Amino acid sequence: MAKKVLIELNDSLSTKVDWMAERLGCSLQELFISLIPTLPERTSEEITKEVSEEEIAGADITNMVPVGKNFDRDKIRKLVNKLINHKKGWGSTLGKEICRQLLDKNGKHLTVGTYKRLGRWVSPYRDSERERYVSPIAKDISMELFGCHIERINT
Repeated sequence: MAKKVLIELNDSLSTKVDWMAERLGCSLQELFISLIPTLPERTSEEITKEVSEEEIAGADITNMVPVGKNFDRDKIRKLVNKLINHKKGWGSTLGKEICRQLLDKNGKHLTVGTYKRLGRWVSPYRDSERERYVSPIAKDISMELFGCHIERINT
């Protein structure tokens, strides 16, 4: 499925891009496509590989960590909304990721990347107003999803 993308360039950038395309002997579309890195194809099995908490440190960030089977979705929604709607955006990335992975899709897994992000908020290194706001919410999320305060993983 193709998607259309509109790119607006000011006159200076437009001139530079036109010059690059002309020098390379390609169209603007070919030029932009050539700038996008190619990633190796991954099977859906590889993308959704389930890992245990012991395997997380060495896991690919797209692998999946199962959450508890009976977590309270309403409680999680209230907690992530506190992060997403905070006026300074503290913890909003974590909130949005959890919302997207568990609530929007009725999911049962977090990506390893989100699990690690949650762990960093559960056990932050700093003690600032931001950490004092987000950490208790992250701990509540961790307790609801995993039944404990998950460990921080620094890899």
